[in-house]
Amino acid sequence: MIADSKRDGVFFISGDVHFGEIARYDCATGYPLYDITSSGLTKAVEKAVPPPLHLILKFLARLTPTTMRVMDRNCRDSSCTYGQPNFGAIEIDWDATPVTLKIEVRDINGFPVTGVKVPLLELQAGSVDPVAAIKAGEYQRHCSLEVTLPWLVRYRLAILFYGAVAVLLLALIGITSGAISISRRLLHKYKCD
Repeated sequence: MIADSKRDGVFFISGDVHFGEIARYDCATGYPLYDITSSGLTKAVEKAVPPPLHLILKFLARLTPTTMRVMDRNCRDSSCTYGQPNFGAIEIDWDATPVTLKIEVRDINGFPVTGVKVPLLELQAGSVDPVAAIKAGEYQRHCSLEVTLPWLVRYRLAILFYGAVAVLLLALIGITSGAISISRRLLHKYKCD
């Protein structure tokens, strides 16, 4: 006899990435699979770089292509990721009707930076339609994989990086060329005098 492989009420907790976020995937089990990623009480991505670069990290997090991250207006940062020291919290309210599950990433002071509140009934097979056929080129939030995103979205960080490197190289070439030109003029003028 084969055991039933379907399990209701599953959610994942993960870490060791030095930032916090909550992701959701709707197209696997017939109910949303949540993954709370929290790590960074002792190490955090924003602690690894100087403070002036924190804004750049937040900007890059916002540009990172993702279809699974839970984006909510209640997130502390617009990217709904948190790069400061953090920890995860899971609360189950057994007295609520229906029973609710609150999953949060909290800052070092215990204040929520991102989170979701889900009725436990939602974590049962059948609460979300099974995988709806996604046609090529279509995008479905919390279901499409990053590899199915348009190439411009998938590679925008690489485009930004290489574009910035190209601009810096052009600026360096321009400055070097200008310095050489000025030094030649001064050297020519010095020799003529």
